[in-house]
Amino acid sequence: MCGDFNAHHTSWNCKRINATGKAIYKYAHCKNLEILAPLTPTRYGPNSATTIDLALTKNFAYRYKIESIPDLASDHNPVILNFDFNIVPLIVKRQKVSTNWDNFKNHLNKNVKIIFPKILNSIDLENEVNKIMSDITNAYNNSSRPLKHHEELYLPPHLRELKTARNRSKKVWQRFRDPASKNLFNRAQARFRNAMFEFNQSMYISQNEQLNIYDGTLWLRTKRLKSKRSEIPQLKNPGTNLPSHTDLEKAEIIADHLESQFTPNDFGDPNTERTVEKSIREFKNEIRTSKFKKVQPSEIICFMKHIKINKAPGIDSITNKMLKNLPLKIILKLTEIFNHMLKLRHFPNCWKTARVLPILKPGKDPTHPVSYRPISLLPTLSKLGEKLILNRYLTHATKLRLPIPQQFGFTPQLSTTHQLLRVVEHINEGKNSNLATAAIFLDIAKAFDKVWIEGLIHKLIAYKFPQYIIEIIQSYLTNRHFTVLVKNSDSTPRKLQAGVPQGGILASIIFVLYMNDIPQVRNIMISLYADDTAILSQGKSPDKAIVPLQNYLKNLEAWLVRWKIKLNVDKTEAILFNKKNDDWPKVKVYGTPIEWKKEVKYLGVVLDKQLNFRAHTSLIKEKYNKAFRAQYSLICRNSSLNLNNKVLIYLAYLRPILTYASPIWACTARSNLRSIQVLENKTLRMIANARWYHRNIDIRNALNILLQLGFKTC
Repeated sequence: MCGDFNAHHTSWNCKRINATGKAIYKYAHCKNLEILAPLTPTRYGPNSATTIDLALTKNFAYRYKIESIPDLASDHNPVILNFDFNIVPLIVKRQKVSTNWDNFKNHLNKNVKIIFPKILNSIDLENEVNKIMSDITNAYNNSSRPLKHHEELYLPPHLRELKTARNRSKKVWQRFRDPASKNLFNRAQARFRNAMFEFNQSMYISQNEQLNIYDGTLWLRTKRLKSKRSEIPQLKNPGTNLPSHTDLEKAEIIADHLESQFTPNDFGDPNTERTVEKSIREFKNEIRTSKFKKVQPSEIICFMKHIKINKAPGIDSITNKMLKNLPLKIILKLTEIFNHMLKLRHFPNCWKTARVLPILKPGKDPTHPVSYRPISLLPTLSKLGEKLILNRYLTHATKLRLPIPQQFGFTPQLSTTHQLLRVVEHINEGKNSNLATAAIFLDIAKAFDKVWIEGLIHKLIAYKFPQYIIEIIQSYLTNRHFTVLVKNSDSTPRKLQAGVPQGGILASIIFVLYMNDIPQVRNIMISLYADDTAILSQGKSPDKAIVPLQNYLKNLEAWLVRWKIKLNVDKTEAILFNKKNDDWPKVKVYGTPIEWKKEVKYLGVVLDKQLNFRAHTSLIKEKYNKAFRAQYSLICRNSSLNLNNKVLIYLAYLRPILTYASPIWACTARSNLRSIQVLENKTLRMIANARWYHRNIDIRNALNILLQLGFKTC
């Protein structure tokens, strides 16, 4: 149902809430309806703009695109809702090429010589890398053949006959235009339409029955239902304010924005900058040692065994499946190349270009380039080189006891749940000791994209990492480029002036090192998960907890300036875990007071000031209902999907939403647990096609699904 509801609510990008909006939102929530709204306003008043034209849907699992079009002079914009009912794939599975992997190996064995040339400098190394990449791609091209591209759906003979009869009667009616011909055409059209509907239904049922986990078709279908990606609309060029029309223009506009984003922050401490420059200069003047840990073929083979073959390739077009099928001769040659990479301390330039895919951020205006999140695709051999460097880095980091114990990000055997448990236990211990806890949750602006590379190298030197590791990481981080891909159009290459490569195996680990020397003060608890930072302070009264927290923030501000790390003050949140609701003094960040919130979100869990987790359970139910609606067509009672696959979809996609960080919030009220248990019971009853007289515990036993959270069911 679509129309002008004159309903205002913040859930669909309005600045305020009126009674109608509140009623519609409540009704949609109770009836499991989905509200579709454009990301841009639909009505422009004299002094404001708002979104009041909506669409209400139920069990809407189709791809859609809804947008407000500013084409009329009226204060109301027309709203276009495009959706595609054709979610059934074609009978013939589309593939671009079919590869004979035995021929691929034979071609490489025959045409690549095992003789190792002399690699004396970085130019020789670049030539060898380009040659081996060319050999791999040539072998792939010679071992692959294109498959026929079927544009039309295959129709059985009886449908082709009905279609021919429909077309014949249509021509007769178009020629004579008499009522009798029109009547015959309508009947033929109805017969063909009904037959096509039955055929599509039978095909959909047949394809659902054939879905399985072994060839990946089940996960491909669930992923298609889960993600509703839309095309990039016309973008506004910030410089000229003119819209873009072609894919290349869109790619260039997004690339311009990202190029300005991948630059260091324009502030810093002159003394620190001089110290960093001196440190790097002295390091370069040190006597160069030739010691490094050599790469063995077994190390490369071990990496190849664990890579996933369905990952998208980078700009080199070498896929993980090609890597898995490389013969031993090529692995030996790669071993020699990687050893020279470490010996020369030079990361090849052809591995430093990333292909960026822009993905729209949830709830953002799609016409602005800032609304897109960059997803980087790195060359496959580059990831292999990063993994080899990382193994050597971690060996020395472990000896140096890095990172600090407060950092749980990208650390073995530690997860977000462990860090959340640490934070919540600290707050509860304070409550049991009648202590108030003041906490602030910092938001670092573009944390990975704004890393000061020289400062990072200085920290590697200060921690006394081996010379070859420092130099190869420096080579890895400098002179990097990226291109933006929109459909089939690549932007011109742009240079990265700062930041660690997004999506890189090594990048996240060295970012953790960059944050490792964060100030530590007694009686102040620091909680880190990569860039997600929480600072907690306790005292016998709220004001005695706030004062140490404010003093620490002053020291932290100076540290952030020294290392050119920028805080997003608008997104920084503070909360006071205290029973009293008095107006306590606010903590300030860079002179800006931070309001005390009743609830904050940290690492995916909503923490309220009483730690009853009522708000978090509401968030869980909202997420679960959204995911459930997306997968409804596969797990509903009438679905032809077999029972085992339905259970797999529930266990892989739906249940993790209910159980994420459950050790943290499982202490919530029984009423909250019951509401979550009801969601699971309804889903399992639907999956099992159970009747009203079947008990929930019997359904669980039949499906072999354990009861979660220890909540008693019946």
